Amino acid sequence: MPIVDHRAQCEEVARTLLEHKDQCHYSESANRWGWHAYKVPTFPFFGDCSSTFAAIDYWAGCDDPNGVNYAYGDTTTLLEHAQTKKLLIPKSKLLKADGCLFSVNGVTVHVAMALQDGTVGNPLFFNMGSSADPSVQPLSVLLTIGTPTFFRNVTDTRVPHRRP
Repeated sequence: MPIVDHRAQCEEVARTLLEHKDQCHYSESANRWGWHAYKVPTFPFFGDCSSTFAAIDYWAGCDDPNGVNYAYGDTTTLLEHAQTKKLLIPKSKLLKADGCLFSVNGVTVHVAMALQDGTVGNPLFFNMGSSADPSVQPLSVLLTIGTPTFFRNVTDTRVPHRRP
């Protein structure tokens, strides 16, 4: 299979969600997984941080960042998949579309997607949180959530997800 890098597509989907900010709503209800019935971003959009992270990958044509073929995922499954596949990276290796999980007392509670690489002192992240749906936040603001764990999300060895 060909080697495919979907970072640009992930950024494009994130920008589309930002452009339709008024039609994106934070939700922890079952509707937060309704997005995978559509091949492209569809509005209104409902999602929490982890389902939005997965939706971006799905619409960009990537494999599931949770490693469960888009069946379900949350911040815990994102971390477990990243650990199992050895995708944890230092901030200095962060690239656009990579992820950052935030933990409090060892429990992962939030995820955001990088919009800038780790060479930027205070990189910007796409964030879907209950206070702003969605938004762009610098890492310094997101660090108030908890301890960061950076992980490789879209690699040049990942093959495209085949959408239904």
